[in-house]
Amino acid sequence: NSRKENIYQSGCELLEDARYLEAIENFEEIIDYKDSASKIEECNDLIETERKEMVYNNAVSRVSMSNASDVALKQSISALQSISGYKNADGKVAELQARLEKYYHDKRVAEEQAKIRAEEERLRKLREAELRRIKIEKRKQKLKKTAKIGVPSILALTLVLVLTFTLFIPLGKYNKAN
Repeated sequence: NSRKENIYQSGCELLEDARYLEAIENFEEIIDYKDSASKIEECNDLIETERKEMVYNNAVSRVSMSNASDVALKQSISALQSISGYKNADGKVAELQARLEKYYHDKRVAEEQAKIRAEEERLRKLREAELRRIKIEKRKQKLKKTAKIGVPSILALTLVLVLTFTLFIPLGKYNKAN
């Protein structure tokens, strides 16, 4: 009996020190002594509470930044759903699902805005190309118009000069000489 009492007391000390697995081993050794069976249950409950606390804290810290990724949000939602009923895990799930929906909404909006900007840029480049083409076309038309007027004018002037120097001036000198 004193051996069982020593094991029981050792198990209680281990339980107080949060060394639950070791405490369970002690209590299982004397399962029929005092409240050893309920102490095992208490240890298992405390182990489960610690596990849930760790899951909860990890899930919450994973998404503590406002710019958490959709993957992190999904992982945290899944983890918190696995401990439904613990603390405010269910409230956190709802909060994170709302953040996830907002994340996807913002992503869609950003993608749509990027498409709009890309289309506006494409149209701007098309307009610029069309304006350059029109400018070049106008320049060509101006050159053609100038050529249509200028070439005949130069030919006429050349003809007048040639006639003046080859025909009129020599003819005038000839008539003066006679």
